[in-house]
Amino acid sequence: MSAYKLVFISVAFLVILSVGCVKKDEKEIKIGVILPLTGDLADPGSKSINAIKLVIDGYNSSEPKMPIKLFVEDSKANPIDGVNAIHKLINVNNIKLIIGDITSGVILAIAPIAEKEHVVVLAPGASNPKVREAGDYIFRNWASDSFDGEVMAKYLTRGLGKKRAAVIYVNNEYGYGLANAFEKAFVESGGMVILKENYEQGSSDFRNILTKMRGANSDCVYLPGHPRENGILVRQLREMRINTTISANLSVETPDFYNLAKEAVDGVFFSTPAFDLRSNEQNIKKFIEDYQSKYGSEPDATAGHGYDAANIMLQAIRMADYDISKVKDQLYIIKDYPGVTGNTTFDDHGDVVKPVMIKKLNKDGSSIIIETYKP
Repeated sequence: MSAYKLVFISVAFLVILSVGCVKKDEKEIKIGVILPLTGDLADPGSKSINAIKLVIDGYNSSEPKMPIKLFVEDSKANPIDGVNAIHKLINVNNIKLIIGDITSGVILAIAPIAEKEHVVVLAPGASNPKVREAGDYIFRNWASDSFDGEVMAKYLTRGLGKKRAAVIYVNNEYGYGLANAFEKAFVESGGMVILKENYEQGSSDFRNILTKMRGANSDCVYLPGHPRENGILVRQLREMRINTTISANLSVETPDFYNLAKEAVDGVFFSTPAFDLRSNEQNIKKFIEDYQSKYGSEPDATAGHGYDAANIMLQAIRMADYDISKVKDQLYIIKDYPGVTGNTTFDDHGDVVKPVMIKKLNKDGSSIIIETYKP
């Protein structure tokens, strides 16, 4: 037998083996996860992955038609690390479905790559309005900042009668999106934004900004940022005895925020997606019980969105009859999915509109619901 024939037979044999491997792989669905698991946003990232694993573990334990394997990458809430993560998931792990990230900066960085490679991304966070235009393969089940910031602005002006606002925000896509949405709605509601300052993530001394704020004589301040910086901001604001109404975003309902701000949290208002630990709805009660049983702590809105995202992805996979190439189209036709963070319907941009709550913190870090705003 000639050398040419031997090479041809060898190559043909490898192709057959390769096809066999592909068919075997098709008996298992692979889902990538990109979340901040270290760094300043490790707490919400960890809660989100806990909830995602809760869903997937439950699915796999029921002896499904096709088991699911998760491939988890740490974005560190950094766009560069997020880009590295998605390249690894696509090129090394051959992933076509991704849940994550919770940060707008990471989602906006990975979206062009996902679009080019036809990879579905479902973000259980990433609230910047720009995400809405990120591409056909990009979805999120967290409401846009455009509504979140509007809700807080209207509550301060119409509910509390505030007219002069200061805005101090983290200098990234998340903080920028919330700050702009708040400013627009606050002005439209008859108020004035008399001070608008940003700071770099990782900052720890805000006294210069707070001194400017005191000089501006604002009657309220809005703090769209992350738990660590907002914890220090609120503590320093109280230490400087600046008498003003403090409002913020979801960041203040976290252990990291409370551990830094301590008793200074008392009376802080904040907006958050509609997730109620005291709800009597059976699906929410079951989620809370299952989460507490497995992880020994209570879930929060971030965990709730991770839980819903995983369940929605599963729903689309089932609707596609386990054909991964059809999952994107199935996500677009999901209507009123009954999640623990409210009903989810994706519009033609892969975006959602969901209720937002205004809550108020107590001295011990617990919170009470003040009002729920429905779109």
